Amino acid sequence: APTRLRVGYMPENPYFYRFLTGEEFLQFYAKLNHIPSNQRKKRIDELIETVGMNHARNVRIRDYSKGMVQRIGLAQALMHDPKLVLLDEPLSGLDPIGRKEIRDLVYALKEQGRTIFFCSHILSDVQDICDRVAILHLGKLLKLGSLSELLGTEKDRVEVELKMPEGTTKESLGIQGDFHNGIFKTMLDNTEQANQFLDQWKSKGAVVRALIPQRKSLEELFVETIRAQDPKVALET
Repeated sequence: APTRLRVGYMPENPYFYRFLTGEEFLQFYAKLNHIPSNQRKKRIDELIETVGMNHARNVRIRDYSKGMVQRIGLAQALMHDPKLVLLDEPLSGLDPIGRKEIRDLVYALKEQGRTIFFCSHILSDVQDICDRVAILHLGKLLKLGSLSELLGTEKDRVEVELKMPEGTTKESLGIQGDFHNGIFKTMLDNTEQANQFLDQWKSKGAVVRALIPQRKSLEELFVETIRAQDPKVALET
């Protein structure tokens, strides 16, 4: 169908013919995708360069590391130049270098104007990489939106650190926090409260040393969302 021609897919645990070299593997997929024979070599060369596998194009897949398998798998997913690329757990099981390489490839695909559907249970990766997020539970869509929409900004807590004027006592501060050697640290409930506190003490000579928004993490939002639907499942997981 025409729609499928615009979709590329890389599964979490792909099975590739391990006796093939990386280049032979891509030749096989070029034929499956009906790439004209006079265009195959150029397309394969482009993809091998894109995923950084030139050094291993003639190495058999059975000798590839997990990260190399992921990269050659991404190359096959891009063979027919899809506009939508589905990646299922693309960073799972990779070492730090492999993770960075795949992340960089995802960013590069995004810059090309492709839509990347990034499926992962590692929510810190989702928060770092994705523009929009959907939370699914038992086949139901519970949340959908941009990160700023889902995580919010108005209710973010704010960590404040001030160098207080001489003579300041803990009792005079009026709120709970850590006060030591003239440095006061506290956590305020939102930006409005933080601004009021800063205005009050800056007018008295306090100096701001740090102001750190504590945005809710995607993991916290996920747990809250699932718990609202099914408290037992949330506690078990």
